[in-house]
Amino acid sequence: MSDAIGYTPIERPLRPSDLYATVLHALGLDQYELVYEHFGRKEIATVLGGDVIREAFT
Repeated sequence: MSDAIGYTPIERPLRPSDLYATVLHALGLDQYELVYEHFGRKEIATVLGGDVIREAFT
């Protein structure tokens, strides 16, 4: 659900990291175990972590 002109989500705003976490979950990968090195630091693929969109699987 969004506002009257469809600009701002009202019910459940999603971030790009949520979508990426959902894709990784669908592939059977844990977003917190999938890491890569960036400037010598280990980082997770979703940067700050995302929430799996459970509604996509129901």
